[in-house]
Parts: sequence; structure tokens; C-alpha cells
Amino acid sequence: IIMYSDIFIIFNPVSTGGHAEAKAGRLAERLRKRGLTSLHVQGTDYPGHAEALAYQDCLASNRPLIVSVSGDGGYNEVVNGVMRAKNEDASRQPVCAILPAGNANDHRRSVRKRPLTWAITHAQSEPMDLLKLTVKKDSYKQVRYAHSYIGAGFTSHAAAQLKDESLSAFKEIAIVARAIFSFHPVAISTIDGKTRSYDSLIFANIHHMSKFMRLGDKADINNGSFRLSVLPHRSDFWLLRIFLNFWLFVFGLKKLPQQTSYQFSVPRSESIHLDGELFQLPGGATVDVTMAPASLPVIR
Repeated sequence: IIMYSDIFIIFNPVSTGGHAEAKAGRLAERLRKRGLTSLHVQGTDYPGHAEALAYQDCLASNRPLIVSVSGDGGYNEVVNGVMRAKNEDASRQPVCAILPAGNANDHRRSVRKRPLTWAITHAQSEPMDLLKLTVKKDSYKQVRYAHSYIGAGFTSHAAAQLKDESLSAFKEIAIVARAIFSFHPVAISTIDGKTRSYDSLIFANIHHMSKFMRLGDKADINNGSFRLSVLPHRSDFWLLRIFLNFWLFVFGLKKLPQQTSYQFSVPRSESIHLDGELFQLPGGATVDVTMAPASLPVIR
């Protein structure tokens, strides 16, 4: 049995229609039957609570396993709480895992190797790269991490439409098609000093996004780079065609370029999303998307 100082299971009570709490309880019971006793099941009470709990758990235990029973957004909170603790104290050795209990569950579907209970009791942790978003404006600076993807432009607009929906493939297409015709492109200034309109910017660590969209071949979460998709603004019908290409996984989207950094600025306030969680960029901010290679030990 792999030993941890404590195992913290953090669940979102509203995930999957309230079934996350039952999933967390069943996981805890299976682990107890296998001889693990230092278990703590924690429910969240408000948005951002999982981040606060994960941070506190890292401070309370030197080598905890923190399991997020949630969707991608809940796991994003846990990852950011863990990274905050690690950045403050490098001696901390937390390990993370996710038990899917959300809408899309893109991360778990992309990186799963084995059943989670078996992984907790038998598998050694392995390093995972994280996407790192650094936002600066005057004295303001904010750093956020993403385990799967960062998206600006239409992807953020569509994410807001899809976030709380129970999705099938055809329902997602219908929602996104409607969203295309209410979307305004994002203005971005790149390092050459020119400001252009873009329909979408996507920085991806995995190959699934919003349940049905495909962003390349099989995920590689420790190669030190992200996949980049840049779509300059054209017509609404062109954007619809591109979205269908993503969904159908055809017409050249199998081999997106790999990069380790990308810098831009936003003349006006824009929305961006990290693993489905919306984040607001202040107007005039400079944005750096980089990799934090091998920064988070995980089991999967």
C-alpha cells in the first residue's frame, strides 16, 4: 500500500445532481476496507472553497493525497490551492487525483490509466505539467494554474453557455451553434505590437475539451509544452465550420503546434477560462501563458 500522511477527499455537493457526496463516501469506505484510516471527507460550501480547503490540507499534512470529487472546475480549484501551498513552502509534498463527478470530466477521460481506488493503494505518483497563467497590470499581478486548458475568445463564451448543462453531442452542437451568432471576437495585441481580432485562442495540456471537442491525439501531460490553437476572426459561418471540425476531429486538427510560452495583452477587459472556470482579464493587462513542467505529482 502506498502511504500518505493523510487522505483528503474534497467533494462538490452540487456536482452531478448531488451525487458527488455519495461518490466521496463510497471512495472513503473502499479505502478504509483496504486499511487506510487517516481519511477526511470534506464538502465545499461556496465557489472557491475547494481551493481554500486544499491549501489548508497541504499546510496540515506534509505528504497528503488530495482527491477532488468534482468536475474539471472543482479540480482546478484543488490544483490552485495545492500550488499556492507548494509555492509558499517547497518542502510540502502533496499528491493529487480526481474522481470524476462533473459535467464533462475532460481531464479524467483524457489521462486515466487505472481505477482510482487501485491507483491510490498501489500506484506511485508521477509528475504532471500545469499550464500557468500570469496576468500583470501596473502593480496588479495574478497567477493561476490549469490542469487541462486555457481558452480565450469564443471558447470562453461557449463555456458560459455549456457550464451547467447536461450534455449530449447533439445538444452541445445546438448550444454552441446558437452561441456563435451572439459572439463578439476578442481583441488581442501580440508581441509584434499589432492588435487583431480573434475568434479563439486555446492552450491545451490534454486532447479533450467541453466533452466532445478534440484538440489532437492522445494527451501527454509531462512533455513540457502545450498545444496551441489560434483562430483569427472571420465570419460566423467559418467559425461554425471550425467548431464542427474540432468536434468531428478532421481537417487538420490532429496535429496542433506545441509551444512552451505565449504572450499577449488585452486592450479591454476580456473573459478567459481555465478548465471551464471563468476568469476576467482587466483591460490593459499583459498575459503570459507558460508551462510549469512536472510541477504537480498525481496518480491516475
